[in-house]
Parts: sequence; C-alpha cells; structure tokens
Amino acid sequence: MALARFLRTADSDGIEMDSLILTTLAFTSLRIGELLALKWNDFDEEKGLLRVTKTLYNPSINIKEYHNYYHQ
Repeated sequence: MALARFLRTADSDGIEMDSLILTTLAFTSLRIGELLALKWNDFDEEKGLLRVTKTLYNPSINIKEYHNYYHQ
C-alpha cells in the first residue's frame, strides 16, 4: 500500500520523469547508478530484457560530509 501511494504521489506531484524513474527502481531493484548508466542498446524490447552491465559512480560525493551535515 505504501509503495502504491508513494508512486501515485510521484505521478501527481513529482517533476517530469519522477514517476517513471521511481517505478523502474521499485520494480527492478536496480540501484540509482545502474539506472543512470543505462543506454538504449541495453533494452531488448522483443525479448523483454534489460541488460545491466555498468553503473554510474561519482567519487566526489563525500559521505562523511553528508553524515556530518545531517547529524549535527
């Protein structure tokens, strides 16, 4: 129930592509970096397959700074 409500809210109140992105993440168990790294040739529409072979990684994200900011 909570997921359905969340996705409905994303669809009605989110910005462009929120609903598609969040629905894809929820039902495929992809990580955000894997989703962001997808290219059109990763989709096989005839077979209904999605090939996940890479991920997007940002080494400049500093989790320590993030943690300190939210736990002051």
